[in-house]
Amino acid sequence: MFDPPQRSLPTFPRSAPRSSPDAVESAEILLDTYEQDVIDLPGSGSYRDDKTLAAARISSLIGDLAAYAEHHRIDFYPSSHARLTHSRPSRRYPETAPSEDGWQIGSEVRVRPGVPDVELPASPGYVSALHPGEAPECTVVFPGVPARQFRVQADHLCAADPFPIVSTTHGPVLGAARAEAAFVRAAAHIRLARDQGDRPTPQDLVNHACLAVGLAQWTGISAGRIEAVLTSRIEDAIRPFKASLRRAAPDAPARRSR
Repeated sequence: MFDPPQRSLPTFPRSAPRSSPDAVESAEILLDTYEQDVIDLPGSGSYRDDKTLAAARISSLIGDLAAYAEHHRIDFYPSSHARLTHSRPSRRYPETAPSEDGWQIGSEVRVRPGVPDVELPASPGYVSALHPGEAPECTVVFPGVPARQFRVQADHLCAADPFPIVSTTHGPVLGAARAEAAFVRAAAHIRLARDQGDRPTPQDLVNHACLAVGLAQWTGISAGRIEAVLTSRIEDAIRPFKASLRRAAPDAPARRSR
């Protein structure tokens, strides 16, 4: 029997070894590719020239990576997940936990177990105002709680589980305070469209649903209750849109006299 000749694989000249890029160069290569091939918004500028734009690109990329990990059930940074979800991706220099009187606007907190005030909610919230003094206090917003805002002694608070990244059509939303504000905007757009006899945009419907799920999962309170508590804020958000629509509407044509 005739055996065909064995074919060897082609060989190519080896290129000179390249030095590996350092961490910053690697990040720039990744951001360049992400900005050009994924974001792809001509005329929007480059992250290399604008620190605000760079922060937005980094947050968006981290959000996409976290969504990929969640989709494939990959737990690749269990010890630093909270830091990454708040757009603080450095694991080399971990942040120190805030002291009892060192909370910041937007800090996600809950009432410390054992605090005697039974009227304070057990669900998590976020700090909306600081009141320094001999006994510092914080105004804490608790999404889904009818009273919403409570003034709480700072040392009666502890850190809550971090709010999860919520992917929206405008990019990832980081933090409970921003998520609640974005939810109010999406709900206002939907109600305004329906009031005008129009259909809400798919983007508003998707954002509304995603943010509702994120808030409900974080607080343990139903999305319907969260939206009901926000009714007055949603109506306040609608009011300027309605006023601008009234100003933009053409005057009714005058009736001709016979």
